[in-house]
Amino acid sequence: MSTITHPSNQIDARPHVQHHLRIGRRSWPVILPKIRDPRIQLSFVIVSVLTLGIGWLNFELSIAQVLITAFTCAFIEVTYNLIKTSIIVWPASALQTASSTALVLRVAGTNSHDYWSFHGWYYYSAIGALGLFTKYLIRYKQGHIFNPSNIALVIAFLVLGSNRVEPLNFWWAPMSLPMFGVYLIILTGGFYIGRRLHLIETAISFWVTLSIGVATMALFGHSITVRWSFSSIYGAHFWWTILMSPEILIFLFFMITDPKTAPKGRVARIAFGITVGITGSLLIAPWKTEFGAKVGLLSALVSVCALRPYFDRIFPNAGSVEDSPREFARIILQNHPLLRHRKQGAILFATLLLSLATFIGSILLLNVHAQSTNKNGDIGSTTEAEVAIDPSSLPMVNIDPNIAGISARLATQQGAQQLAAELLWNLRIETQALITLDKSILPIIDHGDRLSFLENLIDSSQKNPTHEVSTYTFSSMALKVVFPGGAQNGANAGFQSNGNVTVTTYSIAGERIKAVIKPFSLTFSMRQVNSEKWLITNATEE
Repeated sequence: MSTITHPSNQIDARPHVQHHLRIGRRSWPVILPKIRDPRIQLSFVIVSVLTLGIGWLNFELSIAQVLITAFTCAFIEVTYNLIKTSIIVWPASALQTASSTALVLRVAGTNSHDYWSFHGWYYYSAIGALGLFTKYLIRYKQGHIFNPSNIALVIAFLVLGSNRVEPLNFWWAPMSLPMFGVYLIILTGGFYIGRRLHLIETAISFWVTLSIGVATMALFGHSITVRWSFSSIYGAHFWWTILMSPEILIFLFFMITDPKTAPKGRVARIAFGITVGITGSLLIAPWKTEFGAKVGLLSALVSVCALRPYFDRIFPNAGSVEDSPREFARIILQNHPLLRHRKQGAILFATLLLSLATFIGSILLLNVHAQSTNKNGDIGSTTEAEVAIDPSSLPMVNIDPNIAGISARLATQQGAQQLAAELLWNLRIETQALITLDKSILPIIDHGDRLSFLENLIDSSQKNPTHEVSTYTFSSMALKVVFPGGAQNGANAGFQSNGNVTVTTYSIAGERIKAVIKPFSLTFSMRQVNSEKWLITNATEE
C-alpha cells in the first residue's frame, strides 16, 4: 500500500529506454515493468489477497470496482508521465495505489460475490484519482509527503461518512484454508519486500508499540462495536482482533513502510514506526465503533507523515556512524554533544505526545467509571426462575444462512431456540416494569433505542390515570442479521416475529381494567452489550 519508487524507474532521471512504440510517423519511448521492481511485487501480493477475498472470504467488493480503480489510476499516471517526459511508462505506482485503495475501501450496499457490480464505481474512481493528485501536488524536496492511498482514504471516510463508505473490517473470516493463504501471502510478501527496502524494523517497531497501546486500552475496559459480531469486543478479544487483523498486517507491511514517505535514516525509521504506533493508539482510544478505530489508525499515518521532515532533523543522518540503534542509545545515555542541537525539537515532540496521552488517558478513565456505574443495576424481586422459559415451548425458529457468518452457536437450532427464549424472558421483565411503572430494572434487559423508548413511556404513563401494557405470544419466529442503528453500531440478532399481542389497560395503582388481543408483526433486535446477557435494542414494525 506504499508508493515505492524503484531506482531503475525514476522518471526524472531519464532512464535508458530499450523499447519504443511507433504510431504512424511518431515514436514514443516505452518503459516496461520489471519483475524485480518492489512495486510490482507489492501489487502482486495485494492482487493475490483480493483474489482470495473476493472469491472465498465474502469481500463486499466486485471485480468491476477493482478494475475501474486500476484503469482510472493507470490512465492518470500514464498521461501525466507522457506529458511531463514524453515517455510511456508502465504505471506501477498508480496500479499499486489502485490495488491498495480497492483493498481497503468498501461502498455501502455492495454485496459479496456480485462479481461484476458497478455499484458506487464513482467512489473508487474518484478516491483513486485523489490519491494520485496528492502525490503530484503535495510535495517536499522533490518527493511526495503522504502515502497516496492512505491520505485519499482518510479524506474519503471523513467527508463521506460510514453511511456511504467504510474501511475493510478488522476481522475477515474464521480460520480456514483461504484465511491461512491470506496470512501466508501477507507475511511472506511483507517480510521479503520489507527486508529489500530496509524497512522491516519500521514495521516491527510500529507493531510492538501498537500492541502496548491496545493492551493498555483493553486493561482500561475499552470496547468497540463491530458489524461482524453480535457483541462489542473488549479485553483480550479486542487486543487479539486488532493486532492479528490482516488489515493491520497490510497497514504495517505495505503502507507505513513507504520509502518515499518514511525517513531516510535507520534510527529515524524506527522512531517513525514507534510514533505511528503511539499516535494510532491515541486516535483509536476515543472511538467506540470499528469505523472510528480504523479511521483513527489510518489518520495516524497521515499525521506522522506530515511531521516526517522533522525526523530527518532530530535523528542521525542516514548512513552516518550514529545511525544505529545501539550507537544512538549510547549518545542519549552519555548526553553526547551531537544530541544538543536536536534537543529542542525532541522535547517539543515528546511534550506533544505526552499531552495527547494525558488527554486520551482521561477519556479512558471516564470510560471505566461509566462502565462500573452501568453495571450497578438491580432487577429487584424478579428472578430468572420466576419467568423461566422453555425453548421447546416456542415456535421452531427459521434461521437465515447469514447468521452463521457471525455466530456459529446461533446458526444451530438449539442456539436459536435459546435466544428466542431469552427474548421472551426479557419481554416478560419489560411487562412487569411497565405494570409497576418501575424503569430502574429496564437496563438489565434493554439497551439503546428500546431502553429510551420504554423509559419515556413509563415517565409519560406516571402522569396519566391509566396506561397500556403489551404481552406477546409468538406463532412464528425467524432469526436474521439486522442493523437497526446502522452498521457501525454493530450487528444485531433480529427476530422477525408474528403472533398475538395482549394489550392490557392498568390503573396507576396497577389494577387491571381491560384487555384486547390483536395480531402483531414486529422485528425485535437483540445484542450483547459488554456482557454475556442479550439485551433488546429495538422493536420495529414489519
